[in-house]
Amino acid sequence: MDNQKIIKALTEFSIKKPKIIKTSTNPYYNSSYADINTVLHSVEPILRECGILILQYNKCHDGKRFLSTQLIHIESGEMVESTIELLLPGPDMQKLGGAITYARRYALVTLLNLEQADDDGNFASTPNENKTSEAPKELATTKQVALLKSLMIGKKIDIPEFLKKYNFTKLEDLSKSFVSEKIKKLMEGK
Repeated sequence: MDNQKIIKALTEFSIKKPKIIKTSTNPYYNSSYADINTVLHSVEPILRECGILILQYNKCHDGKRFLSTQLIHIESGEMVESTIELLLPGPDMQKLGGAITYARRYALVTLLNLEQADDDGNFASTPNENKTSEAPKELATTKQVALLKSLMIGKKIDIPEFLKKYNFTKLEDLSKSFVSEKIKKLMEGK
């Protein structure tokens, strides 16, 4: 039978697989999720112990973009592979990056049969699809944004990096509840 070694290694992984903890927040949809780094930090040590390597890469074919994920048995070279088309609303590098990150995470969650709810799936979708299924979040006030910005500068927090982490381009796009939560944490010194 083909792939006996990778199947045995994946079976060993399934016995040891961790529960993925949601450590990130999507402020626009007021939801939590496990980001790609959390997923990787949770599964890579166990996969290495089981003799499995993760390889993920994007490629272009016939003008379409795809993400391929391979789980490779290190000793035998046997592998399990998944390829998914990256769906994008337009030619935007930030959205492409977000779609790649999203697809990487969900490819791993699917291939490894991890417990993970689709809390931030709306990020890779087009805006019109999202707004019909969920009410828009109330945006932060100008005063909240100014206070958050002031606290971040005072604490030497890199604002562009912060925005990138949460997939936003400006502080004014953050929800009122998310900004309130961040202001509270910054004022408490967290």
